[in-house]
Amino acid sequence: MPSSFVLPPSFPVAAVSDAAGSPASARPSVELRVGDQLLTALVPQGWLGVPTPQGLLFRREGPARRTVESLSLTYGANAEPAGAFPARRSLGERMVRYRLDREEGGSGGDEFDLAAWLPCGTGHLLLRFSTQAESPADPALEVAWALLAGAACRPAA
Repeated sequence: MPSSFVLPPSFPVAAVSDAAGSPASARPSVELRVGDQLLTALVPQGWLGVPTPQGLLFRREGPARRTVESLSLTYGANAEPAGAFPARRSLGERMVRYRLDREEGGSGGDEFDLAAWLPCGTGHLLLRFSTQAESPADPALEVAWALLAGAACRPAA
């Protein structure tokens, strides 16, 4: 499989491992046309990426889990998404605006919803990640930050 390719519709892509089960040195890079942009993202290890008309939807590989996680990356044509994003975080040389909402309780722990965006081309990339964590633990957001850090877009030819 090439390290970068354009996805046909409804084609799931998974991060790969070597024969010993260790993560491969290079995760697959997915390229998807969204409007007049090409969206590129690295598929997180242990996740499947499925194209949507707006971008990519990711789900964990393997059997269903007790805790439901959702992860998506979409391209928006506006300079920035609607809503408040009061916090900032640096991802390399790019500045990300985000918000982290928390809903307490639930059988799987507190529910966390991360929404983060960064400028991309003439529009923006919007990441959404939902997960749960038992109190007082903080949610594990590394997969979301890594996905956004490796994402890019450019004008389609």
